[in-house]
Amino acid sequence: MRSKAFAKKVVQSFVRMGAPVVIVNPTWTVGPGVVFMTPVAQAIRSVIQGQQPSLSPAGINIVDVDDVGEGHCLAEEKGRIGSRYLLADENVVYSDFQDEISGAAGVPSLPVLDSAPSSFPKDYLWYDSTLARQELGWSSRPLRETVKRAVDYLRSQL
Repeated sequence: MRSKAFAKKVVQSFVRMGAPVVIVNPTWTVGPGVVFMTPVAQAIRSVIQGQQPSLSPAGINIVDVDDVGEGHCLAEEKGRIGSRYLLADENVVYSDFQDEISGAAGVPSLPVLDSAPSSFPKDYLWYDSTLARQELGWSSRPLRETVKRAVDYLRSQL
């Protein structure tokens, strides 16, 4: 998250200098082809393995990695210079996200522990991708499909 914020500031300075830039901001990305274990991928892997993931009681926005790739292509093709597009899918509380993972993995649901140490923010990080959907024609798959794709991929890597 810090690197995204830093990159956004750098790119916005380029926009102020007149560079032909379109900004694309994906939310918490997950799906097949995880290169390194992000907090979202770690939570999914924990549930697959029957372990309690480190989640907070708040919520986040999850988006599929392939939908993010498509959003980048659409932004290059159709985006307005200087505009910023959020690529966000479904806002979900952590307990519902954990239940989605459990369902996709076919494992029993575990309670979300409010006191568990977590690498996830304690705030609700809700986002809206209306601008990307309207101006770019971007769409995203349902959370259930995103989680299933991530579970299948991460399970194949165990």
